[in-house]
Amino acid sequence: MIVLYFDKGLDFQANMLIYMLSANTVVQLITILGQCWKKSMKEKILQSAITIFQLRPFVDCYRVSTGKADAEHTVDSLTLMFVNKGIEMGTEGIPGCVFQFYVLLQNPVLWNDGGAIASILVSCLSTGFFSAMIAFDMDCDLPHRLLQPKFYGYIKDGYNERGRTFFIMMLMSTLHNLSRSAGYAILAVEDKMLAVKFFGAEMGVYLAYKLVRRDFWWWGNIEGVVSVVLSFLERSIVKIIADFTGCIHFRHPYELGGTGYSLSMIWAQVFPFVALQFSTSEKKELLATMLQVSFGLWLTLNILFFASINSVFVRTFFTRTTGPEYTVKLFREAPSDALRFDAAFTNRRSYINGLEEEVRAWLRENFGRFQLEQPEWWKIDKVGDEFLPQEAKGGGARRSRSSVDSFRQIIGIIML
Repeated sequence: MIVLYFDKGLDFQANMLIYMLSANTVVQLITILGQCWKKSMKEKILQSAITIFQLRPFVDCYRVSTGKADAEHTVDSLTLMFVNKGIEMGTEGIPGCVFQFYVLLQNPVLWNDGGAIASILVSCLSTGFFSAMIAFDMDCDLPHRLLQPKFYGYIKDGYNERGRTFFIMMLMSTLHNLSRSAGYAILAVEDKMLAVKFFGAEMGVYLAYKLVRRDFWWWGNIEGVVSVVLSFLERSIVKIIADFTGCIHFRHPYELGGTGYSLSMIWAQVFPFVALQFSTSEKKELLATMLQVSFGLWLTLNILFFASINSVFVRTFFTRTTGPEYTVKLFREAPSDALRFDAAFTNRRSYINGLEEEVRAWLRENFGRFQLEQPEWWKIDKVGDEFLPQEAKGGGARRSRSSVDSFRQIIGIIML
């Protein structure tokens, strides 16, 4: 598309796509440097080169498929791959698709060029693929199923069933991205400020919803001013990605939540038709037909999706459980000590407010055994001193972190 825009004399538009590609590369570079914080300069240069030459997706897939682990990395390979996919969608895939639609509507001559339309479809399809990959791999990941069996496991285990569900999710996300992008492009052509107002209203309502429900804080175990900024950024970015891709993973209580996710998906499908009412384009009838067909196919695919998954997980699309409420349930219903520890000490401290006495009682009863047996999951440095027995105080988590530690955690944003 960059070459096509330059060929058509649309230099500014071509440069905008270059800026998006550059932003994707820069953000991924920052992420990789955070991931390789403890590595040698040679390794940092190698990983940076992989990112600059756009080889990161292949390297990430290789590491995940081979199960390659590195104790010096900030986060595991699976998490890093998802973070990079999220960066790619947020800085290039989603804005690139909206922008290409916008340029198409502003330049009727491009309607006669199949390359412009094909590029939009490819962008939507690649975004749909990445969205489905995130949801699919997170759900099929064994550790996630073991830690949170009531959320992960909706995809059936049969080889054919998994392939079918993945294909349906990919098409759902592709169509979702297509109609949502078209809606914002239509608004932007008519009135850019109107598009900004719609976006601001959507984000404002969502953040207000989170605040009212006392579910604004991101689950990452970071406190202070950094936590405020990070929570705002994480909530906003996840909302944007979910709205434009329909990524099923983001129905998690630590993200949009079941009800928040489903309402967002419904509005995202209604929105393009609302935007179309403001259109004065000569292609309005064609756009209306495209949106109607897209919605019909999207709705059909949703029916097929719910018919293809384990029915017990349908409730996760409509639950109103908040992140803190979910954490309390994880602790109280955990069938093992490993799962209790994960619920209590790998999330934001405030998520277990009101549960402190239960956690203390559990640790008092089992602390000696944990210290003696030293199970793999037992990380005493993650346990706040206020939860430890008197004789063990001082050996738990520090009350403050260095700026380097905070930076590492910010870079290592984990997508459950």
